[in-house]
Amino acid sequence: MIKTTIRCNSNFFGQPRFDWITIYDWEDLAKRQEDVYGLDKFKIGQVRLLFSIKQNGIQHKLAYIQWFNIDGRDPETKMNTASRS
Repeated sequence: MIKTTIRCNSNFFGQPRFDWITIYDWEDLAKRQEDVYGLDKFKIGQVRLLFSIKQNGIQHKLAYIQWFNIDGRDPETKMNTASRS
């Protein structure tokens, strides 16, 4: 299991939601045989909700993240395009 810690500032312009995050896509990188550059190394997400729950007396701080799929490149601009997963 790969654990990733995502940090965001709860006072980000007064709203911690909608911050963009990137994390290494370790599972995909392990499968690839060729070198990978740019956004192809990452998973892209957007923080939608920060919350905490208490379980057995231990408080857990959690985030609900909406993930995006990298769909390829725009033929005209050559920039990556993404869609909500």
